[in-house]
Amino acid sequence: MINFLNMKYFLVVAETRSFSTAARQLYISQQTLSAHIAQMEGEIGTKLFERTRPLSLTPAGERFLRGVREILFINSQMERELQDIIDPHSNSFRIAISHAYARSMLPVILEEFYQQFPQVNLQIYEMSYKEMDRALTAGKIDLSISRTFHHGANVNAIPLYEDDDVYLYAPLLALTRVYGERQQQIQDSLKEKPCLSIVQECPFILPRSGNVRQNADHLFLEEKLTPFIRIEVETLESAIVYCRRGLGITLAPRMLLGGDESPEYHLISRNRPEYAMAICHRADAHLTYAMKSFIRIMREMDIGRLHDKSRTVLSAGI
Repeated sequence: MINFLNMKYFLVVAETRSFSTAARQLYISQQTLSAHIAQMEGEIGTKLFERTRPLSLTPAGERFLRGVREILFINSQMERELQDIIDPHSNSFRIAISHAYARSMLPVILEEFYQQFPQVNLQIYEMSYKEMDRALTAGKIDLSISRTFHHGANVNAIPLYEDDDVYLYAPLLALTRVYGERQQQIQDSLKEKPCLSIVQECPFILPRSGNVRQNADHLFLEEKLTPFIRIEVETLESAIVYCRRGLGITLAPRMLLGGDESPEYHLISRNRPEYAMAICHRADAHLTYAMKSFIRIMREMDIGRLHDKSRTVLSAGI
């Protein structure tokens, strides 16, 4: 009979496509791992891997992989539910969040959460929204802080808030470098009716991908602009930091810009409901008491407080 240990070994080999890499991750010898896989193939009566470089799954291996993932997921949920009954304050779970929000939002949430659950073990992964969806579906994470339109069919999305409008961040220093004495006139125009065509001569600093970049490209197309994109970065927080040095202008949600009113922030695009932030979990997953409390804290968190914390953290990173 195939045991859970062999299934776990098989899963790591299938995901890494390498006996040596899998053995290192499992802290066992490659010879021991190979013996376990061979034993399992003998019990099943067919090969699961083609011994190529990298390893490849046979058709039987592909089918077995789907089954193993579901069996291990069900087993992990049962273990979690039992642990929740024994001690609801000392469970563990895994969270995925975008790079920008990991720095601006999560520290405030965790500060509140750990006051109530100091013994809970959290694993935090920074991913793109598409990566979160894949990881959540595969059972590699338990919760993702994502956008409502990114999740798959077997995922529940709990809306958090819609206070995520897109703003043009046009620092005075950047405007002065481009427009000189005309910078005040530009600021007045943006205040009266903000649009990107007013600052089309300014260099933009934008993330390579993500919702803000999609929004920016849509706005450029809508206004028939060909922007001067000076720098492309991996994360929006990096773009904001560079802009604070006067290197250019960018587009960003208000939360990442800070809570204080500023003449450098100009509302460009209202957030659409499908772009609202949500905390997502697999529909068939067991939500522990700690996980439910984490979700509750996120939903009740004062957005203004997050704004203030965000500004402090980002300013410290300059």
